[in-house]
Amino acid sequence: MLGPFDVILEGQLAGPPGLLLPRLRSNELSQLLRDWQERARRQGGAIPEPGDFSPENLRYLLGHILLFDVVRDATGLRFRYRHYGSHFSFARNFDLSGQFLDAHPNPHFAALARRTLEHVCATGLPVLSATKMQQPDGAEYHVEALSLPLAAPGGAGVDTVLVGQFDHLLGAEQMPFRVNISDPALLRHWVEAPALRQLLEQWDQLCATRGGLPVRADFPPENLRPWLGRVILLERRPSDPGLRYRLIGSGVTEERGYDITGQPVTDHPDAEYGRVIQWFGLAVLNLGRPGWYRGHGFTPYGTSLFVEGLCLPLQDDCVLAVQLPRKLEKTAPQA
Repeated sequence: MLGPFDVILEGQLAGPPGLLLPRLRSNELSQLLRDWQERARRQGGAIPEPGDFSPENLRYLLGHILLFDVVRDATGLRFRYRHYGSHFSFARNFDLSGQFLDAHPNPHFAALARRTLEHVCATGLPVLSATKMQQPDGAEYHVEALSLPLAAPGGAGVDTVLVGQFDHLLGAEQMPFRVNISDPALLRHWVEAPALRQLLEQWDQLCATRGGLPVRADFPPENLRPWLGRVILLERRPSDPGLRYRLIGSGVTEERGYDITGQPVTDHPDAEYGRVIQWFGLAVLNLGRPGWYRGHGFTPYGTSLFVEGLCLPLQDDCVLAVQLPRKLEKTAPQA
C-alpha cells in the first residue's frame, strides 16, 4: 500500500521520438511527441522553440500541460512553473503557476521531477516517465509524463521544458481510468459520445439560467429519457462525509450483474474501484465542475467492457452521472 507521499518510478526512458513513441499509452502524448519531432525536422534537427507550441496548437492537451522556465544561477538549475494545467489545479486543489518546483507539497515528487528536468536540459532529448502515486484519500493512480526540451534561437541550451502529463486512476488492476475535471468549455473537447455532449450542454445551460449549479429537480425522469437506464445518482448525506448510491440505472446493473442502490460507494464489490469513484465524485462535487472519465474492465460474466461517463455536480449535494458503453467485445477466453 502506498503512503500519501510515496512516488514509485515504474519506468523512465530518454531518447529520440522513434524510441519513445511505441511506449506511450496516451494518444495525446503520442501526438505531442510527433508535433515536437516535426518541428525539430523543419529546423534541421535543432531543438524546437517555445513559440512553436502556442495554446491554439495544443488544444488536444487542454488542462494537461506543465510549462517550466529553466533558471540558471550560482546553485545550478532551478525550474519555475510558467503554466500549471487546469486539470492538475482542479484535481490537486492547488496552483503552482509562477512558483518554483521546490514549492510542490510532495517533496518526493518534486525531487523526481527535478532529476527528470535536469536530464532533459543536459541531453536535449525527450524523456518519458511512468510513476505510481496516491491521492490524498488513498486512491492510487499512474502518472504518464512526456518532458520535451525547448530552446530560444541563439540561446545557451534548453531554456523551457514542456511537459504533457496524464493521470490514469486505477479502480483495480483491470480497470484503468482516464479522467478530467474542468470547466464545460474545456471538457467539451474530451467528451466523445454525442449523448454525453448533449447532457453537458443541458447542464451548462441550466447553470447559466440559475446563476449557479442546477438542482436535482431540474432533471426529472422525463428529461432523462435519452439516457434511460444509464443514469447513476450519487448523494452526500449530512451524517456521512462520503457518497452513497441513490440510484443506479437498470442498464448499468444488468451490465455489472449487481445492484447496490442505497449503499455507500465504498461498499462496491471491488473496493479499489469504490475508492476511485468516491474520490472522483467528491472532487466533482467539491469543485463544482463537471468531470469526464473513460475506462475499461471486465463484467462478472467475463465480458470486456469499455465505458465513457460524465459526472455533473448538483446544488443539493448530489452528482448526476451518465455512463455509456463504448464497446462490448466477445466473452474473454477462459484460462
